[in-house]
Amino acid sequence: MATRGDLRPPYHPLTTGPPDAEGNQPHHYWPLATSDLYNWKAQNPKFSEKPAGLIDLLDSVLFTHQPTWDDCQQLLQVLFTTEERERILNGARKLVPGADGNPTTNQAQIDASFPLTRPQWDFNTAEGKERLRVYRQTLMGGLRMAARKPTNLAKVGNVQQGKDESPAAFLERIMEAFRTYTPMDPEALESKAAVIMAFVNQSAIDIRRKLQKIDRLGEKSLQDLLVVAKKVYNNREPPEDKQARAMAAASSKQTRDLARILLATTADFPEERDHHLRQLADDARKGKGTTKGGKQRLQKDQCAYCKGLQRAHEDIWPRLCAIYEAGPTLTPHQYRPGDWVYVKRHHRETLEPRWKGPYIVVLTTPTTLKVDGIATWVHHTHVQPADPSLIQKDFVTRWATPVLIAQLEFSAAAVPVMNWAPNFLGVTTTPISPPCGPRFTSVPTSFRDHSGGV
Repeated sequence: MATRGDLRPPYHPLTTGPPDAEGNQPHHYWPLATSDLYNWKAQNPKFSEKPAGLIDLLDSVLFTHQPTWDDCQQLLQVLFTTEERERILNGARKLVPGADGNPTTNQAQIDASFPLTRPQWDFNTAEGKERLRVYRQTLMGGLRMAARKPTNLAKVGNVQQGKDESPAAFLERIMEAFRTYTPMDPEALESKAAVIMAFVNQSAIDIRRKLQKIDRLGEKSLQDLLVVAKKVYNNREPPEDKQARAMAAASSKQTRDLARILLATTADFPEERDHHLRQLADDARKGKGTTKGGKQRLQKDQCAYCKGLQRAHEDIWPRLCAIYEAGPTLTPHQYRPGDWVYVKRHHRETLEPRWKGPYIVVLTTPTTLKVDGIATWVHHTHVQPADPSLIQKDFVTRWATPVLIAQLEFSAAAVPVMNWAPNFLGVTTTPISPPCGPRFTSVPTSFRDHSGGV
């Protein structure tokens, strides 16, 4: 005779034994293991929170284990609370089938088919087996009815697809919400349109856009939509690739910003450097602090900056113009490679002139740079010391900032005078006779020193 220790889980309460002398196969009864019951309880969420888990479990257990009436009571006792058990039993008694298969209101029939007290059913007889089958089927109906909560379509609408949730898992949550918060059966044909609309409108944005573009959407099945959604989901960029691309873009932007900062800090003139730095600051603030009309708001330092420009126009520029415009009409001169020149620089604050040279012109490049208020067109000229030993210390200026670009004024003595616009450091030049003789022309020019400073 077999003992409980000889059995290996899983074992069923009703196990078919060997046939008897008349050819019938009697069933042997083994109670459900308490450890199995509590394992099922621990591995599934509470019925009040997520009823689908216990419904699926009971559906499987009632089919495979074929529990008796006593076993069903034990399952209800362990897996459900008192209030949940009452709702399940009351709902099941409303679903007891009558002779025509529809729920009956005959109380005697209800008590006979779904008794609340232990019945005398013999599971080895055909009648007893049928009684147990109807009881288990009705119990599952009551379980599903108890899982339904008051109709609340807002709860269904609140089910949104998670960031990394698969379309199949999301569809299952949608259908569970319909079962829980509506009287609808999401698998029924009449519920198809509502389930499809919820699945499409509540999917992730990339999947939703793709599904909404499908022609004749209402004629598609849920499986067709699920296939499309899975393609979009599987073609998404992996998070690590997306992160790497974002890091590469950030690194590229940082490299560009550093290059612009380097360009600004290595500018030849302080004014040019300040201009680049202001551009960087404006770009950093771009898109922030704008008004409703799209115009950028004034920053806290912009008023002071504008006042500084106003002072330069009203005070500094007139002083420089008075100095540079004094004297006879200027005669233009075009510097060409090979010409020798002296360069005169003006101190930023005192405007004191200082000469330095001689320099030899190595390159002259015409430009279309227009300097407001001083000259119309300028040339870009590069010079280098004609003979470094000839440059006297007396000619070296007291400030260290090299001036590389200048603007030409004209003198009656055919001596080109190079200077900056009034808001720049003044520079003038005068030609001298190189070994091959001086060359005088009539085009304004500017100078760039290739010796590291003038």
